[in-house]
Amino acid sequence: MRVNCLADLKRLPIGTKLRLVECLMGPVPEEKQGRILAKVQSNAVAFLTPKDNYQGHLSWLHLPPAKQFVATSDGFTVLEDTGEVAARYVFDD
Repeated sequence: MRVNCLADLKRLPIGTKLRLVECLMGPVPEEKQGRILAKVQSNAVAFLTPKDNYQGHLSWLHLPPAKQFVATSDGFTVLEDTGEVAARYVFDD
């Protein structure tokens, strides 16, 4: 699966599996990386988190301006205003 732009992220099918590998706090432990796309809105997407972490609660990613979205070969990265990585997701095949 490949995302080329922010609009492609909104077109991903519900149930798409991704891994959150990095966030503002640094690398994410492997047992907490799993995410399943659960809901898509015009301004945000929601992921189901691993059940052992938050009892299957929704984790929202509010969509950034296009200049803060970077498509990669295996997923996508969301940047802060400063250019730091806010979140990096990769597709879980």
